[in-house]
Amino acid sequence: MRYIVSREILNQNIDSAQTMIGSRRLSLMFKEYYERLYLLVDQHPTGDIFAINLQDSICYALGMANEKNKGALVNNIMDAKALHDKGMSQFYVPIDTCDGREGLPVYEAKLLAEAIHEFIGKKTLVTGMVTNGCINDLHLKTKEEWKELWSAFGNHLTGLSVGGSYWLDKAKDLPEFVRDVRIGRFMLFGYIPYSDKKYGRNCMVVEGNVLGVNLRQQKVMVDLGDAYCDPVQCVPYNEDLVFTESSSNYALYTTPQASRYYIGQRLLFTPNYKHSSALARLEVQYDYE
Repeated sequence: MRYIVSREILNQNIDSAQTMIGSRRLSLMFKEYYERLYLLVDQHPTGDIFAINLQDSICYALGMANEKNKGALVNNIMDAKALHDKGMSQFYVPIDTCDGREGLPVYEAKLLAEAIHEFIGKKTLVTGMVTNGCINDLHLKTKEEWKELWSAFGNHLTGLSVGGSYWLDKAKDLPEFVRDVRIGRFMLFGYIPYSDKKYGRNCMVVEGNVLGVNLRQQKVMVDLGDAYCDPVQCVPYNEDLVFTESSSNYALYTTPQASRYYIGQRLLFTPNYKHSSALARLEVQYDYE
């Protein structure tokens, strides 16, 4: 079992995203399990790199910033000061815009932005982070709501950064102070969760091997075990395969076409973005096309 990545499709998806947002900055999100794919990006994005372990990246995870990051997401002044003492001068402040994630209420986020400028320095870059789409599609709905949000911060933010999981195909309708759109899921799979249209293609697939075929029970056994991925969330390319159960080492599928399968056969699956962290332990092959 391994996952396979197409460098060409990865970069095509990035180019498509930049086209959709026009002149706005495009930032790329690399979760830990696919940080190594950063080496496949042909051109540095117009925005930031969000990651935990990549050099000169912005740490997107609260409390996990390290010496490799040039900036970090923070939700309190103590963390911001401690990171500044280690050389950081760029911070993202999470703002709750109805989605109920890690964002601070607007008033608290404003106080944090003010405190960063007061106790760290007025030239410190502070950006507001909006996370709509990462878990749900709850969001600000009117231009007036966006203006009210922006005006609450005075001159303490350099701009707002929004998640492409909701805003990518709507970015051109956002106000100018939304300067940055982040993508991760779209970069890998070419789709926007809350859009009916698919703009790109999968750059990453999971390859499994057939371990056994039971013609009487019409079952196929594949090495997609729970120890390596969530087989429930890996969709087989072969539509006749229906997942039934799994163990730590393999998954079982029923199919009316069991006779077409054989031991050693390689099958492709599309992994789910939110359930793929275990893939970090797998072998990677590049350029499946």
